[in-house]
Amino acid sequence: MSFTSIVKKPNLKKMAVSAVSWCQENASLIMKGAAIAAFVVLVSHPAFAADTKVNLEAGQTALSNSTDQIKKYLPLVRNLIYAIAGIVAVLGGISVYIKMNNEEQDVKKSIMLIVGACIFLVAAATALPLFFGQNQ
Repeated sequence: MSFTSIVKKPNLKKMAVSAVSWCQENASLIMKGAAIAAFVVLVSHPAFAADTKVNLEAGQTALSNSTDQIKKYLPLVRNLIYAIAGIVAVLGGISVYIKMNNEEQDVKKSIMLIVGACIFLVAAATALPLFFGQNQ
């Protein structure tokens, strides 16, 4: 059964029958694969488990250090997002000006998209420090 014949004439009953027959023919292979997958999961699980009694403090320290590092960059990222919003506004204004001079029909749509993008960028830059517990 080729892919083009399935696409041209979708016959779900034939496809289901062929899938079931394939599974029946290859049942031993499927069972072996499932057994190997289960063995790998069971054997590797203890290797990935953390020693929760000892390493909790190390994880908390690592998270607080990374949060502190991110907080240092927040003013720079906020200013960068404001700059991107300004660039979007200027380029959008030029785009709207060109569309108005060419008397195109979708000028309102373009204006709304540009204003929406700028409002989103400014709101995101304003709300970004709140995600890291930093008051403005």
